Amino acid sequence: MSESRQILTLVGITLVIGIAALSLMGITPTLGEGDAYVESYRVEFYPNGTLKEEYTYRLNTNENRFLYRVWDAPLSTSDPGQPFIEPLMVEAPTGAVGYHKSNDGQIHIYSDEDVSQDISRTISNLAFRNEAGAFNQGYYTPGTYDVTMKFVMHPPLEYDQDIGHLNIKFADEHIPYHNVEIVFIDADYIIQAYPHPPSYRMSRDGQDLVITGSSGENALIEVELLMERDAVDAFDGYPTQVDNVRQKTVDANRIVRLQHWAALGFYYGSRLLVLLIPLGLYGLYYIYGKEKEYTVPRYMSTIPNEERK
Repeated sequence: MSESRQILTLVGITLVIGIAALSLMGITPTLGEGDAYVESYRVEFYPNGTLKEEYTYRLNTNENRFLYRVWDAPLSTSDPGQPFIEPLMVEAPTGAVGYHKSNDGQIHIYSDEDVSQDISRTISNLAFRNEAGAFNQGYYTPGTYDVTMKFVMHPPLEYDQDIGHLNIKFADEHIPYHNVEIVFIDADYIIQAYPHPPSYRMSRDGQDLVITGSSGENALIEVELLMERDAVDAFDGYPTQVDNVRQKTVDANRIVRLQHWAALGFYYGSRLLVLLIPLGLYGLYYIYGKEKEYTVPRYMSTIPNEERK
């Protein structure tokens, strides 16, 4: 095998190894197919704090009984004396029952029919606190399932004499969401919205503010709002007066954006470097390692170096 063919073979092998490594790691932030994922996650958020979530789940196995979400804030039907989420409704697929498990461990079942003690006991034993979802005692078969949930948020808010601030974390520990759509209904009260991640797209649809994107497994889905001062009073929440609300929010989100784009640049840059290494190897060979041909006469009339006879 010639020298050129040998080095090209080495470069090819290195390139194949790099591509294989990227395939294992995921050349882009993975949304994942896996055993389960959310095809569509749609949110409607109303000016009084009412929140409607519509999930379309895709299941590829028959190993799931629970389709659920967990809140970081307390889930409660009564005011616990701190910011909380008030559950209103869970609409489950056919053959399943909706439920929520409150912060104090109490179970509520959403069903027009009587539910057996066995189902209630299973949910009570297996569900997390502050969880809402749809339970199928006989397991879900592979397919697509729609789950709708409705809540009222009683959130912490900040305000000064000019402006209000609200931060809504929709999810941070979850299966992949292929399509995310967050719609703020009658959103004229919103002065500025900061989606997290900053790569989400924002648009206006009449009086509504629409935010769209996708989310990999356990990625943050959050929206931070600067809003009119009077809008704070429309929420039955926990307001706190602070100074310089606007500037603090702008500064914090500037840092978030810089961190996000720097991390994204490093992510793709490191993967590009893996693909460029084989070309670098070939460049080193071409400059320093390639054999060079010289014409040498059969006989020399003088000895170039008399010490080498």
